Amino acid sequence: IDVSQIKLQTQFLGLEISAPLIVPPMAMQKLAHPEGEVGLARAAHSAGLVYCITQQATTTLETICETAPGPKLFQMYVFRNRAKSEEMMRRAEACGIKAIVITVDSPVLGRRERDLRNKFTP
Repeated sequence: IDVSQIKLQTQFLGLEISAPLIVPPMAMQKLAHPEGEVGLARAAHSAGLVYCITQQATTTLETICETAPGPKLFQMYVFRNRAKSEEMMRRAEACGIKAIVITVDSPVLGRRERDLRNKFTP
């Protein structure tokens, strides 16, 4: 088998992407870098990848979509208040988001004692 000419390009949701990878949702990115989610969305686009915006972003969904090119997904939690969830989905739709990624793995957050001591409540 000749592996000297490997091509990772593929399609995802009808989009041509450079590799079968998605930049996953990561919360509160401005804690790590001043550009936060906008910087990562731009980097994903430069690499030819899809970026998944988190509901827990430190930049608004609209700002990320307006200032960073490229296709995006939106990760969100479903609220008991379904109207709030629907409003978030409508905002994502208005921004041109390609798909909604529903997170179901954290119905109850763990007790993070270090965060409590530091008064950090995401």
